[in-house]
Amino acid sequence: MGKRAGRLSCLMGKPGISSEHLALESCLLEWREKVLPNIRLEFPDPELKPEQVIAALLADRPVAELVTQIPNVKVIQKAAAEFLKSITSINTFKNGFKPWFDHLPDGAAEIAEDERITDWFAYSWQGDRAGHEKLALATGMDPDLLAWAGNQLTRPFFHRLGELLAAHQPAEGPPKLTVGCPCCGGPPRLGRYARNEGQRYLWCDLCNIQWAFRRVTCAFCLNTEHEKLGFLTVDGIEHYRIDVCKACSGYLRSIDERDLPEDHRTDYLLEDVGTLHLSMAAEKDGWQQGVILSGAVPGQKWDG
Repeated sequence: MGKRAGRLSCLMGKPGISSEHLALESCLLEWREKVLPNIRLEFPDPELKPEQVIAALLADRPVAELVTQIPNVKVIQKAAAEFLKSITSINTFKNGFKPWFDHLPDGAAEIAEDERITDWFAYSWQGDRAGHEKLALATGMDPDLLAWAGNQLTRPFFHRLGELLAAHQPAEGPPKLTVGCPCCGGPPRLGRYARNEGQRYLWCDLCNIQWAFRRVTCAFCLNTEHEKLGFLTVDGIEHYRIDVCKACSGYLRSIDERDLPEDHRTDYLLEDVGTLHLSMAAEKDGWQQGVILSGAVPGQKWDG
């Protein structure tokens, strides 16, 4: 077990955290860490030039829009084979993927060898719900499971783009003025208020990057009306808040570092898994996990 995956075990016993959930998160983390080195060697192809990434940042365009070619099929197959081997070690997912295994075409010994694996990857990269439903019909699978698993399959590829972007975007640069992750264009997963006068940062779990953002602005709809912005706290839980917006009814879990020790370093992945109880509290009060209602969406159509 990797060092970070091992640290997930410290979350056992927290509200909303089950042993099954921790097992899944550990499984996914270990898989991403295993396949990412190979993805770094092969994706994106052609390679993105530094000037392309910088130009996209200056134009406020998601870096993912620069990737117009689907990854090499062998790279997808290798990542998918490891992914399916990993998650089907859990009975829920083993049973969930059984219909596809039962619908394999001649010549394919496993799902990763099915030529439709590239369709699954492309649908997931593009957030193509209709594509997932079409594939679900052909494989006998549940479309929601197919979409969720496909999203997980693309994560290390988006992580790679996040690494390329981070190399050209200072982690503590000027606040972003538009909505969405600068890498994929999707919504943030978590927020963070840093010690330096509470500078606000947002984090995307898909790309594993953070970016500076304006404090008094909704991270989803860009509302800046003070009377429609606020935050919730949970009794007995310090250093956390739930930012809410009455204009779009969205909420965002956030870590407030301002009173934490100087040597504290936020691990977004651990905070994401360990603060599910904040989501439960927000949704109990009628708030919704924030979504971007307009603007950029993850990925784009592939050439060819």
